[in-house]
Amino acid sequence: MLHQHANDLPIVPARVRTRDGFDFDPRPDSWHLESRTGSGKNWRFGEFAASGERFIRSLKLGLVALLEEYSFDHSRNLFDRFRDFYMSSFSGRHARGGLVDLEHLLHFRSRLNQNTLWKLGTLRILLIRLHEANLGISTDAAIEYLRRSRIPGNPTGVDIRTRDPKRGAFSTTELEMIHASITQAYVDGKIDLPDFALAVLMLAFGMRPVQAANLKERDFVVGIGSNGQKVYLLQVPRAKQLGKRHRQEMKTRRCAQNVGALLETLLEHNAQLRQARGIKNDDPALFLGRAKGKIPGFAWHETNSNLGSRLERTLRLVCPNLKANPKRFRHTLAQRLADMGVSKHVIAELLDHSSTSHVGVYTEATPSAAARLSRKLAMDMAPLAQAFQGMHVAPAHQVSASVIPGGRIHDRSMEDSREPLGGCGTMGFCGLHVPVACYTCRHFQPILEGPHEAELEKLLAEREHQRVAGYAAKIVEILDRTILAVAEVVAACEALRSGRGGAG
Repeated sequence: MLHQHANDLPIVPARVRTRDGFDFDPRPDSWHLESRTGSGKNWRFGEFAASGERFIRSLKLGLVALLEEYSFDHSRNLFDRFRDFYMSSFSGRHARGGLVDLEHLLHFRSRLNQNTLWKLGTLRILLIRLHEANLGISTDAAIEYLRRSRIPGNPTGVDIRTRDPKRGAFSTTELEMIHASITQAYVDGKIDLPDFALAVLMLAFGMRPVQAANLKERDFVVGIGSNGQKVYLLQVPRAKQLGKRHRQEMKTRRCAQNVGALLETLLEHNAQLRQARGIKNDDPALFLGRAKGKIPGFAWHETNSNLGSRLERTLRLVCPNLKANPKRFRHTLAQRLADMGVSKHVIAELLDHSSTSHVGVYTEATPSAAARLSRKLAMDMAPLAQAFQGMHVAPAHQVSASVIPGGRIHDRSMEDSREPLGGCGTMGFCGLHVPVACYTCRHFQPILEGPHEAELEKLLAEREHQRVAGYAAKIVEILDRTILAVAEVVAACEALRSGRGGAG
């Protein structure tokens, strides 16, 4: 039996603390909540005034319980889906004293399609939870319908299974392009140290933005190993764990030497920034925000929505032709592990999942062989990949003035290796594999008259030989970035010869 009067319900408490640790008074009809996501938009209960005081109190009590137990984003999603339902199918249509009835749900369902039917499933979560807590705002017929209906959830894993080039995991070539581009952008001063460090952490660990936002400087630990070298560890806060507050559980990740050294530099940068801004904080954030915030224990922490936006802005700057977001870094980490034959349990551990139920999609998407790469495809992909990092293409007599004496690059494996491919602008021996490493090096200047077309054909033939011989996909794809860089040089040479200008 449903309560019919507001007085039959418990009173709305005067003070509630969300799972994020934010204290607020839920009695007013407009809530403005702070969260670690930065999603502080208003919750307006006055929009439901026509349904009466009991209706609104039931909603408030149910959402208060959700905010105490679940994440802000999950609770807000339930509220938003209920509001959509109310405005489209319930407001002005209520019956039986303002209760949600079967006809209202059927009307709402009729407005949805196969791709949006999940919204009814989200609405079901809230209405059944209210009903089971004796805060129900629905008739028995409506609840019975929701319990018996087969409602598909929000489609997941499609981008991974289909290897979607814009939403799924990055290819090896794209990943190498991102790493090279952000490194060069940082060296050139186009991005600052915190944004560079954020991108590197995403590449290394595939962490969620909320995990990066919750990091503190004390989570980064530096020790000395048995060989006398530094050992770097990062305590990463877990996220999306039911009933757990931020930073309640941590997982230790070992950092590569370059990542650890970068974080050491970031801590020095942060100390200078706090001093310049007059910030006094005994437990500082790894990524500093612009405002102090109102959540206890997270003063001057950047929010995860801001970090996500900063990451996407960085990637748009350095790789404008690539669709990139934080989720794709997680997909990439998991997919690369699956392609290497790593077990579901290890993948779940590294993705910070509590079970393996959501990682099977990566093993399902594991390819059996590397894709074929033709000359035409390489030429088409080259402008997008931006793999060539060197100086502009120039005739041989101009290159001679910009490189060290004798710094000509030849491919000694070619039948006619007398013609140089370009010039080297370094002031010493780099020790890299010549000329494969040269086309993706910033110090390399291609010579217009060089045999770049022959170099491209040689690399394509070598890759195809490895593919046909059954080499692992990761081995075959090692050459891809160089192939695309050579293709870019070939296109630049063709453009110069035709008078259209070249790459620089």
